[in-house]
Amino acid sequence: MARIGRWSLWLVLGLALSACTQAVRPEDPFAGYPFRHKVFDLHFGWKTVPTPTGVQVDGLVKNVRYFQVGDLMLTLSLLDGGGTVLARDSFIFIPFRLPQDDTAPFSINLTAVPPPGARIQFLYRYRPIEGGMDGDGGFWMHLFTVDAATGAVFRSE
Repeated sequence: MARIGRWSLWLVLGLALSACTQAVRPEDPFAGYPFRHKVFDLHFGWKTVPTPTGVQVDGLVKNVRYFQVGDLMLTLSLLDGGGTVLARDSFIFIPFRLPQDDTAPFSINLTAVPPPGARIQFLYRYRPIEGGMDGDGGFWMHLFTVDAATGAVFRSE
């Protein structure tokens, strides 16, 4: 009887510890977003939803570079094929500091219907916060332009 008890104890212990060896795959935060663009500092994922008055851009941004990103602001512009601005709106992220490896959602309504060949221009700016600097290094800005229908990147600077 003691032998069965000891064997049961080892079996339960082995099963309990084997659960600790399973690799847990982190969930992809961008899974619901068909369009994506990666820059050295921030990664973006977004989707566009037509509205009666234009297009809604819902997305997610992830800080992949700095200890924190402060005062992050995103401005989207809807451009026609020739580069003329049809609509523009901005989103200010709250909280004002986005820690490294964290994500934050955004939603911007552009009040113009995208014509064929339309593009969306993403312009973001923030204060990098790293080490002993509390964002005193000024602001960083970056711009990229994508096809409004496919999300293909035309330009990134």
